[in-house]
Amino acid sequence: MSLPIMLIGEVVLAKETCHGPDAGYLEVTKGEKLEVLYVGAEGREDEAWIYAKRLEVVNGLLEGWISRDTVELCRKANDVVIAATSGSTEQLQYSEGDRLKVE
Repeated sequence: MSLPIMLIGEVVLAKETCHGPDAGYLEVTKGEKLEVLYVGAEGREDEAWIYAKRLEVVNGLLEGWISRDTVELCRKANDVVIAATSGSTEQLQYSEGDRLKVE
């Protein structure tokens, strides 16, 4: 199963309250917004994980690992996302500053 494309710098929303399994993992509450700092690469051990930071100051870690299953993309059809860094997946290649239209 192919995971949806997530871009560094994009905002995601916690679908559920999640307690990190260990140090370095984020604990989030349902509805909390996070900025994606790193996306695990397809075919690698970290494929199902992102490294993200909180958009609001709360108790606990400011940034850490969180499972991609526990977040959803905030973008919608016809949104334009500007890539914060260059990246490549099997489905898409993009460069920093590229404007990507969501369909």
